[in-house]
Amino acid sequence: MKNNKMIKAFSTFAIVVLMLCAAPVMEHFGVDVSVTAQAAKSGYYTYTVSGGEATITKVDSSISGNVTIPDKLGGYPVTEIGSDAFQLCSIGTLTIGKNIQTVSTDSFMQPFINRFFVVSENKYFSSDSYGCLYSKDKKILVRYPIANMSESYTV
Repeated sequence: MKNNKMIKAFSTFAIVVLMLCAAPVMEHFGVDVSVTAQAAKSGYYTYTVSGGEATITKVDSSISGNVTIPDKLGGYPVTEIGSDAFQLCSIGTLTIGKNIQTVSTDSFMQPFINRFFVVSENKYFSSDSYGCLYSKDKKILVRYPIANMSESYTV
């Protein structure tokens, strides 16, 4: 009887150790062991958290005026603007903060944005006097603000 209890205890311990060690081994062999992030909401923003960083996935279309993307949501740095995040929003100036590293190609597909402004501390993006969103080195035009009323723009 005593041996059975010891065998059960050891077996339970071994299973726990295997479960804790399995994820790094599986990742090494290319198996995705990530956990699907749950969506959270803060003010106008819906976001997910993965790896300790927040991604804005949706912005309430009632947002208007000049908007600053928060540096943090739920205590996590906002590093990404996801696909269709700003769909159908009407914004004067959209200020992109220091933490944004990734802007999905279609983040701004249908919003009416007059201009982008990127804070100088951002290491990945910049903006120009027309309010265009560029890569930091200005070699890539990421997005022209669709509501910009300039008659011409030279790249």
